[in-house]
Amino acid sequence: MTKKEKEIFRRYLDSSCSEMVRCISGEGRTECAIASAVFVQLQGLWDELNKVDME
Repeated sequence: MTKKEKEIFRRYLDSSCSEMVRCISGEGRTECAIASAVFVQLQGLWDELNKVDME
């Protein structure tokens, strides 16, 4: 990935993390489950893309 692509992806990951923390701080269980699932998926994608960069 280019530096710009990494920067953009990192912003999405950070936003997802913030949403998860916000949900834990007072939202319903469904919202927390969704936010958590999105964060886990984005983190997994980030890890996989970084593996591709190293090949």
